[in-house]
Amino acid sequence: MKSLILSLFFYWAMITAVLTQDSKPGGPVHPGQPSNCIAWHTVKQGDDCETVPRRYYITKKEFLAWNPTVSKDCLTNFWLKYAYCVRVDGASAIYTTAKSTTTSNSRKYPVNQGKHNFNHKNALN
Repeated sequence: MKSLILSLFFYWAMITAVLTQDSKPGGPVHPGQPSNCIAWHTVKQGDDCETVPRRYYITKKEFLAWNPTVSKDCLTNFWLKYAYCVRVDGASAIYTTAKSTTTSNSRKYPVNQGKHNFNHKNALN
């Protein structure tokens, strides 16, 4: 059930991202944006250089590369009602990332060696 809910949430987020992007600039643009830009976001009150890329499943690095007049700290040339490129033709905006994990031999709770005490009921909750 959790898997289904997570899948539905993911698809809803993707649909929302696709529906909120514009195929043409919805406001003035800065010079130097890519000619192969296929999706635009017009800045609204409350937007910043962290929330806009996250909304379109791109990295801040991609956002800044596609909008070269915007400074790295986004204090310069990130303006209300201006349009910014959020997807270019030929670039996938969805990436999978591997999360690094560390393991340790020290355990907080004792574990029965050689026995499997897996409770299937609790694993589903």
